[in-house]
Amino acid sequence: MLTLKYLIKNKKRTIITISSITLVTILFLCIGLLFSSIRDYMIKDVTKTIGDYHVKMEVKNIDKSNIKKIETKENITYITYDDIKNTYNYTKQKCKEVKCTNINYNENLLSLHGVSQKENILNMFKNLIIIILTILSLGIGLIIYNAFSISVIERKKQFSMLKSIGMTKKQIRNMVLLEGIITLICGLFIGFLISVNAMFMVLKIINNLLSDLFTRNLTLSFYPAFIVIPLTFVIIMVLISAYIPARKASKQNIIGSIRNNEIFKYKKEPRYISKLSITKKLSYYNYQRCKKKYRPIILCIFISVIIYTTFSLYLNYGIKSINDFSNLPKYDAEITILNSDKTKEKQIEKYAKANSKEYNIFNTCTLKTKVNKESYLDKRYKNNNLIIASGKEEYVINKIKQTETKNDKMIKIDKPYLKNKVKLNINNEEKEIKTKKIVPKGLENYLTKENTVLITNNIQNYCTNYNTTLILKGNINLKETITKFSKENNIYDIQYIDVKKANKITTNIITAIKIILYGITILVLLIGISTVINTIWTSLNLRSKEFACLKSVGLTTKQMKNMLMIESLYIVIKGFLISLPFIYLINYILYESLKKVFDMNMLIPYKEIIIIFITLLLIVYITMLKAHQKFNNNQIITMMTNENI
Repeated sequence: MLTLKYLIKNKKRTIITISSITLVTILFLCIGLLFSSIRDYMIKDVTKTIGDYHVKMEVKNIDKSNIKKIETKENITYITYDDIKNTYNYTKQKCKEVKCTNINYNENLLSLHGVSQKENILNMFKNLIIIILTILSLGIGLIIYNAFSISVIERKKQFSMLKSIGMTKKQIRNMVLLEGIITLICGLFIGFLISVNAMFMVLKIINNLLSDLFTRNLTLSFYPAFIVIPLTFVIIMVLISAYIPARKASKQNIIGSIRNNEIFKYKKEPRYISKLSITKKLSYYNYQRCKKKYRPIILCIFISVIIYTTFSLYLNYGIKSINDFSNLPKYDAEITILNSDKTKEKQIEKYAKANSKEYNIFNTCTLKTKVNKESYLDKRYKNNNLIIASGKEEYVINKIKQTETKNDKMIKIDKPYLKNKVKLNINNEEKEIKTKKIVPKGLENYLTKENTVLITNNIQNYCTNYNTTLILKGNINLKETITKFSKENNIYDIQYIDVKKANKITTNIITAIKIILYGITILVLLIGISTVINTIWTSLNLRSKEFACLKSVGLTTKQMKNMLMIESLYIVIKGFLISLPFIYLINYILYESLKKVFDMNMLIPYKEIIIIFITLLLIVYITMLKAHQKFNNNQIITMMTNENI
């Protein structure tokens, strides 16, 4: 009864606590539902491409017990059992009774159901979910713990008075624990409803973004294990977070709690404090004498900063890796006519003028060549292919721009490799040609260590047969227009690459990853912020007498606001200073892991740190201000007699 009365009386705090648990439920369940939907997509894909059978073999007159479906095609029998988990046992049993040959299990399907004796994708998904939820629980668990802990701190006097009139430790512990169970049930119910709808919207967005990549849409799936695991994590985390404060509440010292002076610590005042203004002095005194009240807020700030910067770093490193090593061209389409001539050149130019805002046409051919060793800046290079492309002047492109793998590590090369002049042996004739770093649009993909690219204003001097390449930039329906062009001009030796579509797919993949990672980050931040608000509100409620005393001795509203602003700044700065070494450590570990695969520089998350600092500072200050306004509207006598019970 006391538990329900407290929860109803303190509606705001109850709502914030339930909101925190709801957000945790949404976060954990969405992760489980995402994996469930991916698994469902993979099962449907395997069923369509390979089949829904469990095993295929050559067999005659097989016992049809425990078989759901059986088909025979070209002497091969495809069997689907009524229970996929017993596929191997059923098959062994049936093959003892009749002769079976060429037994092949549908390992892809069995793996997704967690049955395969080889690779087990279902177990891999389960392990991934457990690892992700464990990592998140370490941070979020502390935040949820603070939500319950601050509630106990606020009611220390109440618990002591209840003990003084005969309530046992067990009853007090059960009372606080019951609060946790009630808020947990409410949070789970609301969180489940919201997470289902939220995941439905997320999958809809991902389907729209990746429609060109997926063979079918992702659909919301409810695989029991992927729902039970997240809910179990939430239940265990909340019950532990509620039990520890409940245990502490049952051990409260009666006299110390009623006097309410055990949390104050007085220290000798440093010399520089005497030179500060009254508001700054008060801010300093408040923190020094009430550190325990501020620790939960600082801890929440610390966790929020760590989680936000960690996910941001993961995302930034991922985007940097894609941008640096994908080498996608900065145009929309590339069309090549094989074995071209002057007539085809004019036709393709006419097509370019009609279908693009900007274009570049050039002819190319490939010859075998030898480059004089003295022409290289680095003698380790050795080019064999000579790519000849038409242009307005004659020069060799002095640049290598490619991505290669060296010792299982991806390396990006973008540098000059030739001297000012290069000697080429073309058609058994040595020729000296100047070099330049200018790369005409469309020739970026030819700049590899195996090629020497020669630009010439007279390609006929080198090539008897050549191809014509058109580089386009503009909004066109490439497939439709090229098909029409090919039929109208009877040109069928034509190839095209829809670069814009490839760029769009890459961009959409990045966007989908951003949605998932930032979604997780925002939910974690909201959990932290809700606890910060709850903690601050309670801390200021405990200081109502202090505010009344300050008002009674003449402290103005403006001075009170300045005092709270300085306290907010101090709290946020301290939380940030504690988190900075951990941010560097996480960044270093992440960088060292990626450095083994990609050749890249370490990223410093300046932008993310500034954003989260300003956000948390504003939240802390606004919450303090709002809480103070509540007290400011009360009479001094009312505030002085407030016992917080």
